[in-house]
Amino acid sequence: LRYYEMWRAWRSARIAAEGDMRQREALRGELCALEDRRGEDQRALAALRAEVAELVAGLAVRDEEMVLRKAEVEEMKADAAAKGAAIVQLEDERYRLAAAQHSAAAAASARRRQASADAAARRGACTRVACLRRYYATLLRHSQ
Repeated sequence: LRYYEMWRAWRSARIAAEGDMRQREALRGELCALEDRRGEDQRALAALRAEVAELVAGLAVRDEEMVLRKAEVEEMKADAAAKGAAIVQLEDERYRLAAAQHSAAAAASARRRQASADAAARRGACTRVACLRRYYATLLRHSQ
């Protein structure tokens, strides 16, 4: 009976050891699968990090382009404002010159009218003086 109990104890220990070995093998298999999955996850993570780095670099380039475009737009606005101011100044100059030309033409016209009136007055005076001379000459002739 004692040997039987020892044999049973030995058999139970052996079955337990075999169970432990099977369990160890199963755990080793799971561990290998987890390590493989971990390697795949690390590769996927590295690929994602590379993609994120590429996207960040693309955003940096876009930011630079936006800054350059913004500077170009500001430059164009300043240029347009300067051109607008120059156009306004040229229009003011044009109107001033047109007004000066008009006033000069009006003054010349007034001078011509005055000169014409003066000439007419002189002609009229000359004709009156000539008329009076003739009249006095006629009177002198008749009085002799």
